Amino acid sequence: MERATARLSGTGTPGEVWRAGVAAGMLAAAAMILFMAAAAAFDGDALGPLRAVGTTLRGREALSGGAGTIAWAVLLHLAVGAALGIPYAAVVPRDMPLHSSVVLGAGCALVVMAFAVPLLVPAVSPVLADRMPAHGGAWVIAHALFGAVVGIAPELRRRIGARRGARARGMPVLRPRTSA
Repeated sequence: MERATARLSGTGTPGEVWRAGVAAGMLAAAAMILFMAAAAAFDGDALGPLRAVGTTLRGREALSGGAGTIAWAVLLHLAVGAALGIPYAAVVPRDMPLHSSVVLGAGCALVVMAFAVPLLVPAVSPVLADRMPAHGGAWVIAHALFGAVVGIAPELRRRIGARRGARARGMPVLRPRTSA
């Protein structure tokens, strides 16, 4: 009964927040990875930022690492994105307009970056901290992009809630047609 009340009141359920936060955070991390790879490609090493992230888990030798290092870096970045997407989805109201949430997300990401880059990154991955200035303002833009994409969390919460509400009322959930 508590879940049905939450659905009707518009506050959502914990599962809705968790799912939307993980999805938005992972999409945002993927967008950030792609943006940084594109920006670094101008310097001739599109995988340089991922190798730098890989040093968090594998140490300095990750800078010359191959596919394994890149895979670990992608997994780490997606996990951190999901971990940051959940609190954003929990704090931002699900009825916030998409454009407002995107701007708020970008601002929140820049605030988090302002604390994480000088305090957390050097403690966790000194090599990454040394490599960040080489990419100039691309890091700042990438973090703003991350936040903007995380800003889709309220929209995802609304869609997840609508889908659950339709199922709870016994209504069919509309899905796109697929050819067999």
